[in-house]
Amino acid sequence: MSKIILREKILVIGPPGSGKSYSGLTIARCFPNNRFFIIDSDDAVPRMLATEFSDLKNITTFPCSEWPDYEKAVKVVEKDSKPGDWLMIDLITQAWSAVQNYFVETIYAESLSELLMRMRAAMKAGDTQLKTLEGWNDWRPIKALYNDNLMRRIKYKISAHVYATASVRAPRDSDEHDIKEMFAGGKMPEGEKHLGHEFFTILNAQHLRDSWTMSTIKDIGHKLMDKQPMPNFGLGYVIAVAGLKPKPKAKAKKKKKEEKK
Repeated sequence: MSKIILREKILVIGPPGSGKSYSGLTIARCFPNNRFFIIDSDDAVPRMLATEFSDLKNITTFPCSEWPDYEKAVKVVEKDSKPGDWLMIDLITQAWSAVQNYFVETIYAESLSELLMRMRAAMKAGDTQLKTLEGWNDWRPIKALYNDNLMRRIKYKISAHVYATASVRAPRDSDEHDIKEMFAGGKMPEGEKHLGHEFFTILNAQHLRDSWTMSTIKDIGHKLMDKQPMPNFGLGYVIAVAGLKPKPKAKAKKKKKEEKK
């Protein structure tokens, strides 16, 4: 019987400056012998790699601003990653915006902002709502693109662990009941509304005074945290809580085998 390899799928939500990107890079530092792929749409990672994390040699970064960038990056990670490697998506919020922009540009031959402006100009006296994308005709293909070319590939095709970040928003009256319950009426991840269901672990990152903390929103199989100080997420959560162990260097591995002989 083949050994089952359990993957971590972590979503960290929080406002700007709460340490989401930084925490992800501490994982790469704690696992130097595993590859660390970064889908970067926030532009925070390059600056960190040039300064505090300049020692990291296991990073491959994919700058993503357009939807085709995400599709290409995921295909490369799917092909090149192995169990024990990591995929970081910073911010996954932006992917949902990118797929909408791509759809509008492809179908309507204009940008999303141009479509919104045109629809706003067409509003008549008494109209209370801006009518842009329609449910079946527009949102269904948008969600199919997003799920088939990104989320399902991450979920079923990529063998690496996943660490994703998302900005936050306030709950809305239109949010589904189970989603509101998951986040207990508090801040929710910005992006596709079912994003929280795609991850085993959801943590809320905060910057309190001089320290970064993590609180558990959802975590299957791990102990819960409440404003737990987290200066090093790789050590403090991935190793200490999730129980992952860094991969030994290839030479050290070979030496152990020879000693056994």
